[in-house]
Amino acid sequence: MDVSVIIVNYNTSDHLSNCLDSIIKLTDGIEYEIIVVDNDSPQRDIENLPSKYPSVKFYLRDVNYGFGAGCNFGTNVSVGRYLAFINPDIVFKYDSLSTFYRYLENNLTVGLCSGILVNELDEPIYSFNNFPNLYWEITEALFANGEVKIKRLLSGKNTDIINGTPFEVDWVIGACIFMRKDLFEKLEGFDEKMFLYCEDVDLQLRLKHCGFNVMCLPNLRIYHFTRSSVRTIEGDDIYNLNMHRSKIIYMYKHFDFIKRNIVRLSYILGILIRILILPFREKFSGYKIKNLKQLLIILKIYMFK
Repeated sequence: MDVSVIIVNYNTSDHLSNCLDSIIKLTDGIEYEIIVVDNDSPQRDIENLPSKYPSVKFYLRDVNYGFGAGCNFGTNVSVGRYLAFINPDIVFKYDSLSTFYRYLENNLTVGLCSGILVNELDEPIYSFNNFPNLYWEITEALFANGEVKIKRLLSGKNTDIINGTPFEVDWVIGACIFMRKDLFEKLEGFDEKMFLYCEDVDLQLRLKHCGFNVMCLPNLRIYHFTRSSVRTIEGDDIYNLNMHRSKIIYMYKHFDFIKRNIVRLSYILGILIRILILPFREKFSGYKIKNLKQLLIILKIYMFK
């Protein structure tokens, strides 16, 4: 078997059908399997899909230990030489899997690759980044100007994106990553302590430490319906809390004592500022008490780790 496609689902069965259709319709020239791992979705429409997709292997688990744990579970039951970890809200526009496969077959120093994620207007969106550093984290903590920095990242690679020239990056977004299974196993998979978010960054940093490169193939544009499993106010709570919990786990793994505590203090200061100005922010009108409770939980994460 050439490729094992692993999709971890949580309340995104409507998107999952579109994802599966695009893989089955477009993939050609390789032997592949599709493994869907459902992380105990409360919405049980996932139970209708196995009969619709008899060639897909469905594992409907009664536990949810997070995205990384679901990917690790899927890997353990897979038989392919390569792994494609795909979010259910991904839709392929081309035969990307075969292209990824041929690229890694011909580039032995590359351990992992992906394409360029695009929105419904076919515009490039957040697809890659540099590894977290003091500048990024401090500005994120105090000014929350992530969108500006992301636009700068994309514009910096604009020529390569337009020309379709593969370029090396620190890490690509975990919504669509293609990598060598033997390398994934050598790295012992995703860190399951990170329930959601940052597990992709952590994996690729460890991959780089093993001497492999991460490449972006911009000629492959991949549609991504971002954060589909958490697109509600409650979902924003899930996103923020898990992002910060995973972020601090990442810092304790990869930042030294001084760096991680500078970042911790920056986030503590940033959260206190947000609490002070919360009464004056119209954006949170109607649920300021809920937002205050969320900020206090995040503050506790950084103060008492």
